[in-house]
Amino acid sequence: MIKSLFLRDFRNFTEVSLSFESKLNILAGENGQGKTNLLEAIFFTGMLRSFRTSKVSEMKRISSSGFYISCENDSGNNWANKLEIEYGELRKLKIDSCIVNKASEFIRNLVTVAFSPDDISIVNGNSRMRRRFIDMSISIESPVYMSALLQYSEALLSRNRLLRSPYPDVRMLKAFEPMMAEKASIITKYRSDYCELLKKEMNSILKDYQGNAGFDIKYRNSSGTFSESEYIERFEKERNKDISRKMTTFGPQTDEFDMFLNSKLLRSFGSTGQCRLISLCLKMAELNLLLKTEENIKKAVVLVDDVTGELDSNARNYFFNVINRAGQTFFTFTSVPEDKYFKEASIYNVKDGKITQK
Repeated sequence: MIKSLFLRDFRNFTEVSLSFESKLNILAGENGQGKTNLLEAIFFTGMLRSFRTSKVSEMKRISSSGFYISCENDSGNNWANKLEIEYGELRKLKIDSCIVNKASEFIRNLVTVAFSPDDISIVNGNSRMRRRFIDMSISIESPVYMSALLQYSEALLSRNRLLRSPYPDVRMLKAFEPMMAEKASIITKYRSDYCELLKKEMNSILKDYQGNAGFDIKYRNSSGTFSESEYIERFEKERNKDISRKMTTFGPQTDEFDMFLNSKLLRSFGSTGQCRLISLCLKMAELNLLLKTEENIKKAVVLVDDVTGELDSNARNYFFNVINRAGQTFFTFTSVPEDKYFKEASIYNVKDGKITQK
């Protein structure tokens, strides 16, 4: 559970220091005051990624050169670990004042899951949004996957840079391929296994939630293999095509996840209501899969950014029951709701980048 949070030059916050004592917290205020920015800072502390943007530079306050986040997280064992993130020209990470060089060593000290109105793009947006959702979901649980994904992505960036050069050096291209093949094999196996878990959890939720299931997710591995040796063969076969097109034309970066409801491809034929329902259930399924262990339950912080307003009372109660298993929750509202669920919540007013506890 988060006990304290300090931000400097993050989004619209010049400097803010907060203490939290409750499991359930409400951030109340008009739109555009900074409520979502605070959720983003908490999420970023857990994942070193934003649930809103892929550009870290967008999170620094306008005219500032970087930002700083400090978070004290009570583990429930009478000790707290202090997580610090500083972004400027370079990224600096610390745990309990000790420098951490690898992102994979930093994340998982705080397990964060965010519910946002933009989650609908997971279902009806482009393939990059689905890959991002799957990648972040697996990375929270598996440092091995996150490490493989980071190494593959860095090698892909370098290989593509070579391919865009006027005269690509084939020997240099070949130098990246064995490592990319190894990491791609790891990535695709994890993705395939996670899709099976996600499908099962989704149908369980839908059956409880609305009385019937019918969800399916089909992983389309663009390489057609999980084998490291077959990836190497594919690189050899496709290299001239890659040189001609000036990009790596296959691999985990081009995979797709087709989502169906009652055999209907949702991104093509699902209504807005169906896509919104499935996106909400996907995030609940992600959370349920994370909360399979007692360790994750203690570390889990759920961030809910204005996604309950359109739910009826039964749906809201079901949603509250799912997220209530997490160690701590934060909600954003323009006004404090009257639900009994929030009776014991701590309330924080957010206005013009300043936060006061009610």
